[in-house]
Amino acid sequence: MMRSIPTSAARRAAAFLALSAPALLSAYYIFSYSIDIPYYDEWAMVPMVDRWLSGHGAWSDLFIRQGGHVIALQRAITILSAELFGWDIRIEILVGFFFLVATALLLIRQAVRTGLFTAPAIAFPAILAVMSVLFGLRQWENLLAPWSINPFGSTFFALTSFYFLSKDVTASFFLILVATASALLASLTFTNGLLVWPIGILIIIATRKAKPLLLITWLAATALCVTIYAVGSATGSAHLVRIGAISAFRGLAVLGAQFSADKSIITGGATSVPSTFIDGGQAIALGLALIAAVAWALWRARHSMSPHAFSISVILFGLGSCAFIAAGRADLGILQSTASRYTSTSGLVVIGLLLLIAELTTKDRTNQFNIGSALVAAVLVSASYGIFAELALGPARRQAMTAWANHIRQYQSAIDADLKNPHYTPEQIRKFSTILQQHKLSVFSRSSDH
Repeated sequence: MMRSIPTSAARRAAAFLALSAPALLSAYYIFSYSIDIPYYDEWAMVPMVDRWLSGHGAWSDLFIRQGGHVIALQRAITILSAELFGWDIRIEILVGFFFLVATALLLIRQAVRTGLFTAPAIAFPAILAVMSVLFGLRQWENLLAPWSINPFGSTFFALTSFYFLSKDVTASFFLILVATASALLASLTFTNGLLVWPIGILIIIATRKAKPLLLITWLAATALCVTIYAVGSATGSAHLVRIGAISAFRGLAVLGAQFSADKSIITGGATSVPSTFIDGGQAIALGLALIAAVAWALWRARHSMSPHAFSISVILFGLGSCAFIAAGRADLGILQSTASRYTSTSGLVVIGLLLLIAELTTKDRTNQFNIGSALVAAVLVSASYGIFAELALGPARRQAMTAWANHIRQYQSAIDADLKNPHYTPEQIRKFSTILQQHKLSVFSRSSDH
């Protein structure tokens, strides 16, 4: 006779499967609907790939600004993908997904470190909501794009830095180096990674770890990073200066769009105007509600910031990143700020808030639980809604990208309307397609399977 599984083991197995479900669903979505074809501003990589495959590449290529961003990690992975795999765009997509998984493991480790799992009734729904946001299909535009390396990689490195800074980092010079190296990688992966430096200073002050070695190392790395961004790029500097022109309404809409789904479809070289299931005004209202919840949680934690340094840092990183988006695209209007790709950023605010409320509730089970329950419910309902909406739209997204890939294969005879791109003319797309064909890359690779 088979022995029955202990109840505790069965519960742990069920909890593991439930917490893994968002990641598994996200992986299914990526494998089902991603296409090996450059699109949108990914075409900017083609000249660099051409130089490297022609033997004329330089390390400075990694630091060329793209839309004001330094995306050295994606550029390095793109070069490796071109050299080893015929530039299969899906390789970069999988690397982005790897960063999501690594971030999930880091967040679970942090939950264990703060003792959340001593109260399973609080920890399980909170972590399930965190995983639902982290792997949410609302961010479909990033899940299906090679540029996912940038937001997902920057988030992982930033949170890794916060994790070690909020520990007793002064006990080991190695930990100081890990925290600093992670901050550097975050900054060289995406522009919002620059936020790690001021937030890191706040962590050091809040946790009373302002030791000379840590401060000197941190400030020196900050100076190095700022220098990398400032030297040789008037475009990058101008982009950063625009932070002073933040649109408050756009920032609120970015936050509120987290709780909706996106009906827009990729149409060849770009996406259509974002079309969420809520309008701009509703997104702003939801953003205000989220800001109010953040303010309440920070007020509750005001007397004990140090134990909550990590979760507060995640909130600040998310808010600062949303401010970057609001400022950097201020001329594009409210509706554009609800784009799917921005929800990966606003999701960090929700994740940090969920962790902070769970930590507060575990230590002091007062009305935090009621507000935390409301937030968990809102997240799970919106995530479920997004799943059903996105699984219905996924085939149409793949169909649109497949059509774009076919136009690129036939670029010599394709009409201009078929090669339309918001950043490049049809003639430029034809030139880039010629380079892909010459080097047998992407859709012209013999190994490419569509």
